[in-house]
Amino acid sequence: VRDRLLIWQPLIAAVLIFGTYAFIIWKSNRAADARDRRMEKELELRRLRGLQLVRGNAGEDEVEACAAELEQLKLDEKSEREIIGWGTASPTSRRYSLELSSLPQTDVSREYLLMQPAKTEVETE
Repeated sequence: VRDRLLIWQPLIAAVLIFGTYAFIIWKSNRAADARDRRMEKELELRRLRGLQLVRGNAGEDEVEACAAELEQLKLDEKSEREIIGWGTASPTSRRYSLELSSLPQTDVSREYLLMQPAKTEVETE
């Protein structure tokens, strides 16, 4: 009986290690997708606010709806980044969690990070 147990131990350990690795990669991909959706919505909100400045108060409902959707996407991204967590976040209690700190770069994240705000030249006399 003891010999059989020793044969299965490395196999069980390998399956657990591979399973953990696959789970982290899966969570990382889902979190990167959630981050990309959030970044695209932030760009859309920036464009809508720019249009709102040009038009005046026209399109205020669109901006508010986009901002609300952006907040939901931020919450979704936070939940996708979480690997494991317990507790409830409230004024009297704290939520403890283990989260993915960095995610792989994607085309959307590269575009978002490389985008610089428009620089205006100030003429001095």
